Amino acid sequence: MKSMGRLASLINGDMSRQETLGFLRLALTSAMLTLLVWSLFMLDSEKTGTVWNPINRIASNLFYAYIAFAYWTLRKARVPADERDRAISAESMRSGFWALALVVGVSGAIFNTPPYDEIFRAQSTDWVQALHECYIVFGCWIESSVCVSMYWRDRR
Repeated sequence: MKSMGRLASLINGDMSRQETLGFLRLALTSAMLTLLVWSLFMLDSEKTGTVWNPINRIASNLFYAYIAFAYWTLRKARVPADERDRAISAESMRSGFWALALVVGVSGAIFNTPPYDEIFRAQSTDWVQALHECYIVFGCWIESSVCVSMYWRDRR
């Protein structure tokens, strides 16, 4: 029942602009991350070459739409309304950047070890592009998750 109250407050406009954008970012990054991870690790690209291209294209188009959405919201960005919004924005951004740095560092270390470096070099350029998009989307997903969870915590 509380989730319906949260949805009703989103529709009625009871949420702040930053909280609404946090929920929209979380929904979009969740969809992108699911598609990217599924296309990277669940599909066998050698057997399903015809399936890989549409899924990769959808995930890439969602990624570019998210970049356009982020540019549009940042272009019209205003200073957050109060100190709480500024603190939530700073903490969520910090968490997203740390997650991005951690996933890039760990995967870079893994891909440079002897059994995995040959596997990584054998992948197609589409796979590597989707992997890099997945890194960025994971950082954005962590950022929006922290933002939404902090707003959720403050509403309780």
